[in-house]
Order: sequence, then structure tokens, then C-alpha cells
Amino acid sequence: MSLKDSLKNKIAQKARESTEKKKELAEKSKTPEQLAAEADAERRKQLDSQQKQFDDERKLFDNEKKKRQAIKYCIIAVLVTALAVFIGVSATRAHNAKLYDKSIVCITEGEYKNASELLNKLGDNYRDVKALKKLNKALDYYDSEDRYTYEKTVSLLSSSGGIENKLLEEKRESTLDEAQTLYAQYQLDLKTASDISNIIAQACTDVTIYSEPAVIQAKQLYEEQSDTVKAYIKNAYMLDDATKDIEALKQNTEKAKAVEKKIAKIGKVTLKSKRKIESARNAYDELTFDEAALVNNYKTLEKAENKYRKLVRDEKNKKG
Repeated sequence: MSLKDSLKNKIAQKARESTEKKKELAEKSKTPEQLAAEADAERRKQLDSQQKQFDDERKLFDNEKKKRQAIKYCIIAVLVTALAVFIGVSATRAHNAKLYDKSIVCITEGEYKNASELLNKLGDNYRDVKALKKLNKALDYYDSEDRYTYEKTVSLLSSSGGIENKLLEEKRESTLDEAQTLYAQYQLDLKTASDISNIIAQACTDVTIYSEPAVIQAKQLYEEQSDTVKAYIKNAYMLDDATKDIEALKQNTEKAKAVEKKIAKIGKVTLKSKRKIESARNAYDELTFDEAALVNNYKTLEKAENKYRKLVRDEKNKKG
């Protein structure tokens, strides 16, 4: 410690000692009344301090009490809310269970529209509703007996397994087996119909008189099929059209052959061939365009006409 600091400490110590001596002298110089007054003031000060401490403790107690009451009310509110939620959830569960049971009954009794409405109200996440929706739609398709829905029916039934209701699960499995069988038959019928349609198209396109055997065979194949297969053959009308065309061709051919015979009878052309040539020409001119196209010796008629006209001219020239 430095000399300066040591001197400072001594001076401070002497000042404290002087202050204490002054206090002692002041105490000794006080009268009994002053001492009594100071003692009374000190007691009041202590009482005030105790009262303040009591008030602070009372205030703290009141605050704690308020906090406890607030917590109590919060707990009560939470319990009431939880009870209300529990009651609401219980009521919802009971309502959903009732809807679910009704939907099962509707599906079982074939009331698919009502079942669909009930299942939609429940939502896909409730129990096995998602599978039940597929089953309900598949059974609706199946009962409609529409062969075009067999593929959809099989797809829906295949993807709707795991149904909780045992009776409906058994119905799903049995219906799936039946639908698969019917779908296989449906595909086979479509294949048969497609094959016969191709045969009809080949036989009845660009018909000639020589197409008759093929048309007859195609018609026999068509008649041998079931009504179901026939319904899938969309070009069956071609058979009747081809038959009519062949009959028309036959008639045309017969008329054409009759004309060919008249032309052939002309034979060697002389001045006496006039009637035969005119008869053949008149018969040819009476033919329709299609009938005339079938006359194979028309050029023979033209040559006979030309030769006859030449013979007539030569004969006139001789006489002239």
C-alpha cells in the first residue's frame, strides 16, 4: 500500500471516530422527553414496517388466489369443451354407423342409387366405404345385363376386396366369377362377330354373278350365329344387298344371252338378212345399260349392219 493511500485511510478512520463521538455526546445531551419521543417514533416505524409487510403478504396471497381461480376456470372450460366434443363425436359416430348400416341393407337389396347417396355422405375414409362404393357400382352394372359394362364390372369387383360385411364379400367374389365368365364369352362373341363381318365384307364387295357361292356361304355362317353375336355384326345388311344384286345380274345375263342368240342367228350377211339384223338391233336397244354391257358379240351386230348397208348400196349401184 502506498503512503498516500495509508494517509487517506487514517483520515477516514479519524472522521468516523469523530462522528461517533458526536453522536454519543448528542445522546447524552438529550432530555428524557426527547428519548421517549424517539423511542415512540422508532416503535411506530417498526409498526408501519410490519403493517407494510403484512399488506404485501396479503396482496401476494390475493394474487395467488386469483391465479388459482383463473386456473380452475380454465380447467373447467377445457373439461366442458372436451365433454361437448366427446358428445358431438359420439353423436356423429352413431349417425355414421346408422348411415353405414342402411347402405349395407340397400346394397344387399339392390337399391344401388340409395346406397350410393348414403355412402357419399359418409366419405371414402370411413371404414370400408371406398370398397363398398366400387362394389355398389359394379353390382349396378352387372344387374343391368349390359354386356358392354362387363369389363368395368370385372375391374371394379377386382379392386374392391376386403369388405367388412361377410355376406357382401361373398357376393363380391361370386359375382366376380360370373362376370369374368360372361366377359370372356363377350370377348369371344366379339371375335366371332368380327371374323364373320370380315367374311361378309369380302363376299359382298364388288359383287359379280360369280360371287353367289361366297355370298351364300357368308349368309349361312351369319344365320348359324346366336342373336347376341348377330347383334354385333353391323354389316349384315350387305348380305341382302349382295343377294339382290346377284339376282339382278342373273336377269341381266339372261336378257343379254337372248340378244346374243339373236345376233348369232344372223349368220352370213346377205340381202335377205334384213329382218334378222333389225330383230337383233331392236332387242339390243331394249336392254338397259347394265344388260347391254353383258352382250359379248355386240361388235358382230355392228359388222353385220355395216355389211348389209354395203350390200344394199352395191345392189342399187348395179340397177342404176
